[in-house]
Amino acid sequence: MGEQPTGRWLVMAGLLVTSLFVGMVSAEEGEVALTADVLNAPDQPWFEPGQPLVLEPQLVNNGPAVSLSMNPACPVVLNVYDTNGTMLVNGSAACPQREQGLDLFAGEQLELDPVTWSMKDEAGEWLESGTYSVELLHTAGPSFTTQATIQTPVIIPADLTYSVQTTQRSEGEAVLHQVSLHNPTEKSVDLSNILPCRFEVSVDNVHRLGAPCTGSVSNLMPGEVMQVEQFIAPATSAVSVSTPGETPFYTSEAPESATSKAGSLTMALALSGNELPAFGPGEVMVSEVFLSSSNQATQVEFTDACKAELWVVDDMGEIVFDSRLGKTCTPIDLELTVSADEPERLSLPQWNFYDAQGCVVEPGTYTVIAEVPEHQLIISDTIEFFSIEDNPCAATDAARLSATLEWQDEQTVRLNAVASTGEAPYLRMAQPCTFEVAFVNEDGNVVHVFQTLCDAYDGRKLFLPDAAQPLEFDNVDISMVQEGTPLLPDGYYT
Repeated sequence: MGEQPTGRWLVMAGLLVTSLFVGMVSAEEGEVALTADVLNAPDQPWFEPGQPLVLEPQLVNNGPAVSLSMNPACPVVLNVYDTNGTMLVNGSAACPQREQGLDLFAGEQLELDPVTWSMKDEAGEWLESGTYSVELLHTAGPSFTTQATIQTPVIIPADLTYSVQTTQRSEGEAVLHQVSLHNPTEKSVDLSNILPCRFEVSVDNVHRLGAPCTGSVSNLMPGEVMQVEQFIAPATSAVSVSTPGETPFYTSEAPESATSKAGSLTMALALSGNELPAFGPGEVMVSEVFLSSSNQATQVEFTDACKAELWVVDDMGEIVFDSRLGKTCTPIDLELTVSADEPERLSLPQWNFYDAQGCVVEPGTYTVIAEVPEHQLIISDTIEFFSIEDNPCAATDAARLSATLEWQDEQTVRLNAVASTGEAPYLRMAQPCTFEVAFVNEDGNVVHVFQTLCDAYDGRKLFLPDAAQPLEFDNVDISMVQEGTPLLPDGYYT
């Protein structure tokens, strides 16, 4: 019995020494440190179930000989934190409590067993795709932390399809790739429960993560087609696009004679002119590019006065603006010095959201492409344009709408609307509210009017296969008694 207090004091002293040692290692260099190497790093800048993060740790004593206390059951544990610093995986939780001494000679490096990150939480479920802080903690105190981006499996509803349309200004020039997500079914598809994921894009074996797989909306209407990603690549490039862990849904092979040429110049695109996230009527898109050098200062020569050009493509793959049209470029002899610290700014033509026919463009997503032709530099970005104003250029007979009303009970009437089209395969939602419902009495007077399905579909487009397959909108239930008051006086209404 007399030895039990001594045992407790020994455990407490050991914990105190470990705690102090952690602080000492993090605050002072030249002592004991934990380092790690990544084994079998993948070609792409992310890890996935088939290519997990494997760390090979080493415990290094950069100071004099030292004696430490460690847990032999778990020499190294793995902890995982999200971007907010919240611990998602606690490697110490399942580690039995043991204690053993560890002696390190001066300058000694102790190789430890590799540690593999499963990319799962403590319940065995996949963590969401994203970037995490992965910490290796040696139970003697030192730790090593690295950032890792992962792509974990996601389930995309089987009925949804991806497609890629390509656009070139002329043969041999760079190719714009626009990725769209299509709901070909007769019912809306809920996207809110799909775990986050990003497209895996490869251009000439250079891999990157693209935009979110399902865009920025929570549901897709029946027939809806939504642009979810865009990128531009040389016409000679091999390209592939896929979702996590799946076979690419789009590939294009490079010509056998194609060669890639990497230069020292890089380009950034800046867009402005809008007060809100989306552009609106009366606003003008102002754009400029910034040239910089990836290494030392570079001399850049221009022999054409049209140094930078701009073209814009809608989400149907049509070019709606091209700064080269109707322009005369004169020869010049100009030399600029470009560096990483002092980029060169080149102004681009402004765009007021009119197309080549002088018509205001429709609401929707637009891809802006800027290029410096003489130096084969090109870059793209997307913007949104919204407008509730009448467009005199829009076809008023592009679609036909029919509707029926059915009583569901004594106070609720259900509106069922169906749209069909003749020649145009797409129907564009050009207003913030899908429907305006008006009740007209026998005298032809509008007694009550309201709008419904608002703030969800402005600028989005629906694919209508043919007149034999009309689009049926989600039903709208109208309560004819609201807060105890009838919506309409007794009578007959249209």
